[in-house]
Amino acid sequence: MESIRGKILVATPKLNDPNFNKSVLVVVEHTREGALGVMLNRPSQFPVRRIISSWHRFVADPKVVFVGGPVNLSSLIGLASVAEDDENISISNDSWKPLTGRIGTVNLAVKPASVEKLAEVRIFAGYAAWEPGQLEAEITADSWFVLNLANSDPFTTCPDELWWQVFARQEDTQLRQLRLYPKNLASN
Repeated sequence: MESIRGKILVATPKLNDPNFNKSVLVVVEHTREGALGVMLNRPSQFPVRRIISSWHRFVADPKVVFVGGPVNLSSLIGLASVAEDDENISISNDSWKPLTGRIGTVNLAVKPASVEKLAEVRIFAGYAAWEPGQLEAEITADSWFVLNLANSDPFTTCPDELWWQVFARQEDTQLRQLRLYPKNLASN
């Protein structure tokens, strides 16, 4: 399978793992050695200001740290967008590395001012990780849909609605129908 770095993984309704139920992840790395991603729709209750205050001003609402995944919750990963209309941005240095379009990973150890054209940031505690072949097997088993990342996905102000919003924008009729999936099956 070719790399799906920069794509989103959207949990299918049949994915029963409570860690990933109705999750939307962006794939930050995907090589033969495995894959790594962060969940875009799991806000925590921890304000960014308390965890890493130097970045607070650039953090998109809600200004909380997001749970990136169940692995290593003490590590922080930053996604950032740069203010540039050109989708072929070539900024790449020790502070920001492109992922796709205007979105990239940001080095949280540097000062925000060192990131050229910084627009907004989302900070994640922890991540999701897959061993070699594991993610490919999960995709083959229909646990994940692999879809395109929209520039707004990492910075949505309504993370609890992101799973349904991703389906609502799909051109494929079957995928778009999932926007109607019940939010709570027990109340259906």
